Amino acid sequence: MTEIDLVIVRHAQAVDGTYATADSDRRLTPRGERDAAAVGRTRKLLNLPLPQLVFTSGYDRAEQTLERVLEGQVVDVIRDHAFSPEGSVESAWKLITKTVTHQFPAGQGCVWIFGHNPNIERMISLLSPVVGSAVQPFRKASLAWLRVSSEEGHKPDVQLLAYVPRPHDARDKSAQLDF
Repeated sequence: MTEIDLVIVRHAQAVDGTYATADSDRRLTPRGERDAAAVGRTRKLLNLPLPQLVFTSGYDRAEQTLERVLEGQVVDVIRDHAFSPEGSVESAWKLITKTVTHQFPAGQGCVWIFGHNPNIERMISLLSPVVGSAVQPFRKASLAWLRVSSEEGHKPDVQLLAYVPRPHDARDKSAQLDF
């Protein structure tokens, strides 16, 4: 039996894209930096388990969010296009399960994902449609803590342990789009 704590964080607010800036190079705004730091404080307040492994797209805004949330904790980070806004949720989940099986031979561990929408919502819904509907919309600088238990050949059992959405405000352009 495998039991993984899966903590999923959507990157904080980034500058708007321009024709001169690649999407992967968009950095956090000052508000995004504050929101990412707030997620870090939430991590401590909830006493969330520190990751043994982190997955991310490697996009600047995801990397900056990761740095502010984990505040210098040394972790193994896997950067893969599957976790980018245009990545494949199925490919991302296959990479997670393959890596977890290899790195956590005892079947237990903690994995964090720093990613983008719409793929965060799609991944959670892939694991559990019920949990997926509970965390939508998954706004920027939000966090979900899931416990995923599975036996080979069976559908995983997914428990939502915590969901901390960033508070909505009038400045939000869209909860769903990755702007």
